[in-house]
Amino acid sequence: MTEQKKTIAELTIELQELRQEHHSLKVSYEKDITERKQEEKTLRKTREQLKLAMDAGEHGFWDWNLDTNDIYFSPRYFTMLGYEPGELPMKLETWVNLMHPDDKKTIVPEVESYVKNAQPYEVEFRLKTKDGNWKWISGRGKSYKKDKNGISHRAVGVHIEITERKQAEDQIRKLSIAMEQSPATVVITDLNGDIEYVNPKFTSTTGYSFDEAISKNPRILKSDETSSEEYKELWETICSGKEWRGEFHNKK
Repeated sequence: MTEQKKTIAELTIELQELRQEHHSLKVSYEKDITERKQEEKTLRKTREQLKLAMDAGEHGFWDWNLDTNDIYFSPRYFTMLGYEPGELPMKLETWVNLMHPDDKKTIVPEVESYVKNAQPYEVEFRLKTKDGNWKWISGRGKSYKKDKNGISHRAVGVHIEITERKQAEDQIRKLSIAMEQSPATVVITDLNGDIEYVNPKFTSTTGYSFDEAISKNPRILKSDETSSEEYKELWETICSGKEWRGEFHNKK
């Protein structure tokens, strides 16, 4: 035979090396598994804490798996719209199908773009309640868990009901239009009596432009035809929060 036979000592050394190598690989493998399990445990605990916090609050929490389109909706997500927790499927389509048709055209592609590019966002839209009404929602979210290619695999966020705020904004808008179009002169001052707003009727009646009147005191209109007592009564009534009615002559 050309090959030299290995001695018992050589075989023993090789066997020990193999055992050591196997042990090293085993330890490394067990270490990797342990670290991964610990990370999963920490992530699960964090999610549970966040879920408890969101469920106890007034906001709806959502957690979106971008690979499957499965979404976790917190109980409040459902109840703010009049549904029982879990009554609707936890799918992306649930959010899309509840959205007002006018909002859906722009909001859905806008959110998808933010999520795709891992950008935080805040948008406002209407969702349909169980009884058929519409509620205004402020949706805030952010995607993360990006891989080496920059692709996000998860997004989380909240829904905050803002219906009352939107209604108040609408009332302010209507009031503003009413003042702008009013046939009566409207003047708004601060607590010091300095003018903050005048409507178009004021400018056409007095001859003062909007810019000329702002920050001025209404005494710029004072004439000698109205007594000091009448002006005193006017300001005392206004400053007390009551409505003053009367007539007086102004000048420019």
